[in-house]
Amino acid sequence: MPWDVSTVPEPVQKLLPEQQSVWVAVANKALDEGYEEAQAIAIAYSVANRMDGGELVLNYPLWRPGKYVAAMGGEFEVTKDDCAQMADAINRLYSIGHPVALIDGHGSGETVGTIPAARMDGDVLRGAMVVDWWVASGVREGTFGLSVEANRDYSSDAYTGGETYRYWPTAWAVLPAGEQPAVPPGEPLAANEKNEKPVRLYAHETAPDRGDLPHGKEADTMDTKELEARIAALEESKQATDQKVAALEKERDELKAQNEELAAKVKAAEDEKAAAELAAAEAAVTERAQTIMAAESRPGVREKMEKKLAAAEGVEAKGALLDAWESVMDEAQIKEAKLRASESKPDSDSSGESNGDKILAEAEKIMAAEKCDFNTALNKAAAKLEPQEEGE
Repeated sequence: MPWDVSTVPEPVQKLLPEQQSVWVAVANKALDEGYEEAQAIAIAYSVANRMDGGELVLNYPLWRPGKYVAAMGGEFEVTKDDCAQMADAINRLYSIGHPVALIDGHGSGETVGTIPAARMDGDVLRGAMVVDWWVASGVREGTFGLSVEANRDYSSDAYTGGETYRYWPTAWAVLPAGEQPAVPPGEPLAANEKNEKPVRLYAHETAPDRGDLPHGKEADTMDTKELEARIAALEESKQATDQKVAALEKERDELKAQNEELAAKVKAAEDEKAAAELAAAEAAVTERAQTIMAAESRPGVREKMEKKLAAAEGVEAKGALLDAWESVMDEAQIKEAKLRASESKPDSDSSGESNGDKILAEAEKIMAAEKCDFNTALNKAAAKLEPQEEGE
């Protein structure tokens, strides 16, 4: 069935949005090319999971019927049924979590891609390959070809379900186009359970038909000079890509340094502004305190307030103290003026303690007893101790 983002299988919904879009496009393309639904899903997963560098070669001609000669071991024949059985083996291996690998040359331990699915196209076995970019480029340019590595007359309960396969794939080796792979001396052509070395069978005596993705020329192998020219072009292309990457990395590092420098300047400006604002606030509080102290004439009051101001931490705390002090001082000055006008009793008792001293002492008692703030305690103390007006 054709898919869209809303109809993908449930596991695909857990992929990133860009991976889901790639999955849908690849799966639908594989269906259009003749792969069955299970194989289309395998191909789509393989591509979506290698978005960091894997490229898709969808219809590479992996094998075709004919008589071939291994470098060591003599002639062997491949039939259409052998190709179909090989396609089944490739798809079976992917389904059990062991996709056939593409390796960098015969006997190499370096994997350069996988073959997640295969299908028959007439007599030809075609496979979908998800490979490193340089392999895909070499295949498309015809500078690389593939050679199968396989076990012969292979049977296994775990892998084949007990069925015997004339050729069971272990890998496809990536080789320069037209190169005849070597079988090490003494390695048998036929493998069995006691000798598990893979048999290397050269899959093409000459380069195959181009198909949709060519592997060499139609009728003969590639000329050595042309091969060298194409390899040189690939190396030049890679060098240009490396230079672009280096330039982009340098630009990225420069931008990062500029951003860090700008961030440092912004922080310095913010710190400078904050320090200036704090200094201005502290200067305003100091000026206000001096003004209020200059107007305060009651004995002992200014000294006590100076101690409290010195003990207060921060501009806000000092400002709150000055608010409370200014409020009490204004009321006391007004009452003192009225007392002088009516020749009332002096603003102190026989002990010599002023009303301001009494108010402060009472405020401290109220603050300790009621657990209230100093401003509230001052107001309560003033209302309690200051003389009442006549008629009040």
